[in-house]
Amino acid sequence: MLDDSVVIKQYQYLYSKVYGVEKYVFHASERDKKIIENLLSVFGGGETEMLNYLSYVFLTYSTKDLIVLNKKVQFSWIGKKCYTAYCAVENKEGLNYCINQFQSKFKVLKSDLVQDIVALDVIELQQHEENQKKYYPDGAFRLKHCYNNTTLFNPLSLICNNCGQQKDCKLLLRHEYPNIAKKRKIRSIK
Repeated sequence: MLDDSVVIKQYQYLYSKVYGVEKYVFHASERDKKIIENLLSVFGGGETEMLNYLSYVFLTYSTKDLIVLNKKVQFSWIGKKCYTAYCAVENKEGLNYCINQFQSKFKVLKSDLVQDIVALDVIELQQHEENQKKYYPDGAFRLKHCYNNTTLFNPLSLICNNCGQQKDCKLLLRHEYPNIAKKRKIRSIK
């Protein structure tokens, strides 16, 4: 389960990347904490999905009009209403493509954030990640989906152990999340 520190850290990270403010620090007010609480009450994903959602918010609100008006994405815009719109997008492939383009443009790296999150117990199974792994049947689409929405191969997962993409997934894990790979004892690729 995510907590407010994950949301705040990811918002700070994206704000720094998009607006070029090095080491931006966001101090959450009581109102902001309530926004996070309301968002997390409906949010069902993990750290990677939260990063994708917040990227969607920055992508959506980083429009030409805002740039002309010299306004920046406000924390209060990440709330439940925007999350409902995010969930309602029917073309998930198109949405993921746009998010990936945004993240590439601003050099947003999941590994910058996921490995730093202390609350993430990378050895135990995370139910939200297991749910994401079931989203596509075994194949290249599953690997792409897992790459975008999970911390990849977990040796405790039956889904991972029975997946035909296991070798490629382990290689990605070692490359993208070397600290997580060490904790999960993923040393050699079989």
